[in-house]
Amino acid sequence: ADMAVFENTSVLFALRNVSFKEKEKLKSAVTENGGSVCFVINKECSLVVTDAVEALSPGRRKNIQKYQTPVVRPDYVSSCLERGALLPLDDFRLDPTSPEAAPPPSTFTPKRAKKQPSSTLGRERPRPRYRGELYCREEDALESGDVHSVCVCVCVCVCVCVCVCVCVCVCFQVCRAEGLLLQARKKLQENKNEEVASLLEEFYSLLPHKAPRTSDADLSLISEKLDLCQLIRDILNASEMTLRSPAPSCVGKYRALRCSIDLVQPGTSEYQLSQFVHNEHNILQILRVCRPVELQTFKRELGTIHTLLHSSDPKNFVGILSRGLMLPRVLEEVHGVQRRDAGELGSGIYFTDYVKSALFYSKPSQTDGSRLLLVCDVALGNMKFTMKRDPSLTKAPEGYHSMVGTRAPRAPHLSDFQVSVELKDFAPAVDMLDVKAGLLDGSGQQLPLQAVHVKCRLMDLLSQVTIFQKYTNQSSVPIEAKYVFPLDDSAAVCGFEAFINGKHLVGQVKEKEAARKEYRDAVSRGHGAYLMDQDAPDVFTISVGNLPPGATVLIKVTFVSELIVKDSSVLFSLPGSLAPWQQSAALNQTTQVSPFPRQRKFTLDMSVDMPFEISSLQCLTHKIKMKRTACKAVLSVLPGAVLGPEGFQLSITLSEVHLPRMWVEKHPDKDSQACMLVFYPSFEVGSSTKEVIVLLDASESMKGESLTMARRIALQVLKNLDVTDRLNIVLFGTDHKEAFLTAKPIADVAVEAENFIKHASSVGGSTELWRPLRALSLLPPSSGIRNLLLLSDGHIQNADATLQLLRDGVQHSRLFTCGLSSTANRHMLRALAQAGGGAYEFFDKKTKHNWVEKVKRQVKRMASPSCTSVSVKWQQFDLDADAPLQAPKQLHALFNDCHALVYGLVPHCTQVFQQATTSQNYTPYVCLQFLHKLTARALIRDYEDGNLGADQGQHESCKAELRSFIVNLSKEFSVLSQFTSFVAIEDRVCVCVWVSSTLSAPAALSPVSSFRTRTERRTPSQTSPSCWRRRTWTFCLTSTGTLPHRRNTQHPLLLVRTTCFR
Repeated sequence: ADMAVFENTSVLFALRNVSFKEKEKLKSAVTENGGSVCFVINKECSLVVTDAVEALSPGRRKNIQKYQTPVVRPDYVSSCLERGALLPLDDFRLDPTSPEAAPPPSTFTPKRAKKQPSSTLGRERPRPRYRGELYCREEDALESGDVHSVCVCVCVCVCVCVCVCVCVCVCFQVCRAEGLLLQARKKLQENKNEEVASLLEEFYSLLPHKAPRTSDADLSLISEKLDLCQLIRDILNASEMTLRSPAPSCVGKYRALRCSIDLVQPGTSEYQLSQFVHNEHNILQILRVCRPVELQTFKRELGTIHTLLHSSDPKNFVGILSRGLMLPRVLEEVHGVQRRDAGELGSGIYFTDYVKSALFYSKPSQTDGSRLLLVCDVALGNMKFTMKRDPSLTKAPEGYHSMVGTRAPRAPHLSDFQVSVELKDFAPAVDMLDVKAGLLDGSGQQLPLQAVHVKCRLMDLLSQVTIFQKYTNQSSVPIEAKYVFPLDDSAAVCGFEAFINGKHLVGQVKEKEAARKEYRDAVSRGHGAYLMDQDAPDVFTISVGNLPPGATVLIKVTFVSELIVKDSSVLFSLPGSLAPWQQSAALNQTTQVSPFPRQRKFTLDMSVDMPFEISSLQCLTHKIKMKRTACKAVLSVLPGAVLGPEGFQLSITLSEVHLPRMWVEKHPDKDSQACMLVFYPSFEVGSSTKEVIVLLDASESMKGESLTMARRIALQVLKNLDVTDRLNIVLFGTDHKEAFLTAKPIADVAVEAENFIKHASSVGGSTELWRPLRALSLLPPSSGIRNLLLLSDGHIQNADATLQLLRDGVQHSRLFTCGLSSTANRHMLRALAQAGGGAYEFFDKKTKHNWVEKVKRQVKRMASPSCTSVSVKWQQFDLDADAPLQAPKQLHALFNDCHALVYGLVPHCTQVFQQATTSQNYTPYVCLQFLHKLTARALIRDYEDGNLGADQGQHESCKAELRSFIVNLSKEFSVLSQFTSFVAIEDRVCVCVWVSSTLSAPAALSPVSSFRTRTERRTPSQTSPSCWRRRTWTFCLTSTGTLPHRRNTQHPLLLVRTTCFR
C-alpha cells in the first residue's frame, strides 16, 4: 500500500536549488507515507536526499561516511511513490566524496606536550602528568558573541529591577512571589484594594526592588512582575549548569541553554529566506537551534506542518532556548494590560509568515541593537479559519488544533496551544532526634513522672486517645516548666488541659498573632498566661508557668490519629515516650533532692468498635483483661503494668478488612457532615520476577551531602530487593550512564551494582530526567511492569515533557520517587509519582531512624499490582449544598496491602462512588464524636503538604486563598495548624498589703486562710507610722472570689486592698 512506502524510514533533506513549496511537497510525501524527517545524520537516519553534493556541510559528509548513509537525488522520492515500494538506490545514488566537495585542508601547528610537576602521597609511585592543548579551526569555533548577548539582555533587565543578586535567590522565593501576585490579581478584580496592598508588600519583601514602589496597583503592574519572576526563574535554571558561578564562561552559558546552536553558512539552502525576508531587512547571521526534547515531543502526526515566524523581546530568549516556547504567564492581560497584539484569537502562541508582522513584536537588543527572529516548524493540524475576533479563547474549538485569523490586513495569526511550566519549591526540615518528652524545667531536664492514665477509643482505622500524666516538682525552688509531647506524623492534638495545685487551665486555639498578643497583654497586666504551640508537625510544646516546690501537675492531652494496617491486621501503638520514666544523669545533677518514687502507676482503658467481625484481638506488649462481642470490645491492662520503652501495641484482625466502607458523622451543633472513605485493596500477587531501574540524580543541585544520602538509600534498596529481580542503575544529570547494558538478575551483579553506587560521583549539569526516561521508553519490557525508583531533589528541567513521557508509558513502567535534601521540590516529586502511577516518600536527614521502613514500603509497593487514576465522586441529595471539601485533593495510586483514607466535609452526602482500575460503591456507617476533628486534620495536612494546583504558581495562590478557611477550621475543631496556637489565660488577683517592717512577709501572710477581704479602700496617710511600707503578693481567684482576713494583733490598722484585673 502507498501509505507504507517509507515506513520506518528516516530521511534528511539537504536541498539548495529547490523552491520552498517543492521542498515542503517532498517532505509531505515522506511523512504522509509512513516515513519521518530527521535533521541529524546518525544511526537512525536512513536516507539523505539532496540536489547537490555541495549542499552537504563537511560535518554531514563525515557522518555520512561514518554511518554509511546512502545519498540520493530528489526524484527518488517520486519514483518510489509511483512504484508503491522502495526502489534500489543504484540509479539515484550520489557520491558525497566528490573531489570538488572535499573540505579545504586544515593547517595546524603541532606542539609538544608539556610535562607538568606532580606530587604524591604515601608509597604510590609518581606518574608524570601532561597538559594537552586543543587547537580548532576558526570556522568551527563557537560563536560566543550571540550567546553572551542573549544572556546579558536578561541579566540587565533583572538587575535594573531587583536589588539582590539573582544567583543567591532561592527557587522557593520566586514560586512564593508568583503565588502572591496571582492572589493579588484575583483580589484586584474583586476591588479589595487593602488586601492587594498587603500581598504586594509581602511580594516586595521577598524580592526587594530598586525603584520606588508605586502606590496604585493595577493588572499591568502585576503582569510586569510576573514576567520578572519568569526571567529570574530562567536565570536560576540556567545557573545550575554553570555551577552557580556569578561570572560563567561563554561555554558555560552555552551549555546552560541546553540546546545545540550551529552557524548556518551563507550560500547554503538553509540560509535562503527569500520567502520571508525582503531587501529592506539586513540578515546579520542565521543560527540553527536544535532542542532534543522538542524533537522527541513534536507532534508530527497532526500534519499540516508549516515553516512560520515568531519573535519576542531579546530578554525572553534565554527561556525560549532553554525551555522552549511557552504560553504567556498571564492569560487575563486583556483586562486592562496594554499589549502590542490585540489578542484577536485569545491566549496562545502567535506565528506568522510575514516578517514585518513578526518584527513588530521584537525589540532591539541592549547590547548591539540587533533583533532576534525565530523560524519554526509548526504542526497546525486541523485548522479553524475565522474572520471574527475572540479574545476569550484559551484553547482551540472542539475538533481543531489551531486557529487561523483571515480578517486582518496583514498575514494571518496562527495560535498553537501548549502549556509548559517549570516548578520549584522549598520546605524546611526539623530536627526530631533530640526531642525530650514530658514536663521539662527551664534547663530542659525532665521532671519525675509519677503516673500515666490512658483512655482510648478505636473505630475502624481511627483512634482517639486521652492521656493523663502526673508530675511533681521535687526541687526546693520554683521552676519554669515546659511540656513537650512528641506525636506520630499521622496524629493531631485536639485538646490540652492542665491541673496545677487546684487550678484548671483549658487551652483554646486562636490565630498565632492574636494568641501572642493576648499572651503579651495578659503578662503585662499581671495575669498568668500560657502559650502553646506546635514546634513541628509532630512536636507539641506548652509552657505551664512557674511550679512552686512540691507542686503536683496533672497534664491532660487528647489527640486523634490514623491506625496502621499491616498484613491485613489493624495495629494500634502508643510510644514509650508517653511515659518517660528513664532517669537521666543531667537530672540528678540539678535541683532534684528526693529520689524518684518507686511506684510508677500506669493504667489503660480502651473501647474497640469495628465495622466487621473481629477475628482476633491480642496485645503484644502487656497482659490485659477483655470483654468482647462480634464487632466490639473493651479492655484494660492488668494492675501493676508499666509503659516501657517498647510502648503499648495491640493487633486486631478483621474478617472482612478489605471491603470498602464509608463512615459519616453529623455535627451536633450545626448542619455539617464529615465523611471518611476507607479503601484497602487486595490483589493477587504473581510470582514472576520484576525489573527495577534505580534512577540516581547526580546533577549539580545534588552535589555533596544530597548525593551521599542518595547513595545510602540506593544501597538500602539493593539489600531489600529479591535476588531474582532484574536490576539496572542509571546515573543522570545533563547526560546519563547505565551500570549495565540491560537489566540483569541481582544475584549475578550484586557486587558490581554495589560498587557502581558507592563510586557514583556528580556528573554536574541540570536534572534532565526526560533523557533516561526517553531511552527506557524506546525499549519497554517484553512482559510485566518495569519499576523506576527515582532518588532526587526534584528540581526537574523540561517538566512537561517528563510528565508526558510518564503518562504515555504508565502501561509498562511505574515511577516511584524518593525526595532528598531540605530544599527538595516536593510538589514536583509528588506530581512525578502520580503521573507515573507510583508513590512518593520523603527522606529527612534529621530522621534517619525511619529510612529503612520507608525503603521497605517502596520496595513492597514495587512488588505489588496497583490501581491508578483514582478519583472520588460524592453524591449529595441537595443540589444547592456547598461543594464538598476533600483531603487529599489529589489521590495517588493504590497498592496491595496498603490502605487509603479519604476525608470530606460533604453536606447531605448519601453515597460515594470511587473510580480506579476497578470501581467501588460505598454505604455509610454512623460515626460519633471525633471524625470531624480527623477530617479537619486531613484538610490542614493536605493544605500544608499536598498539591493544591497544577503548577507551583497556582499552588501558592490556592494556599493564600485558603488561609482564612484553614484558620477557622483549626479554631473550630481545636486542631493546630501552622497559623494557630493554643493559648490559656489564668485570672489572678493582685493583693497590695501595707505591713509593718517589724513583720516579715511570711509572718504577715501565713497562713493565708487567716485573712479575709474588705471592700474598704484606704491608703496609709501621712500620719501612718514610718515603719510601714508597701508589699505586693499575687494570688489566684478562688471559687468565691474572696480572700480571708485577720487583724494583726500588733498593728490593728493593717488594711488589705484587693484588685481584680478581670
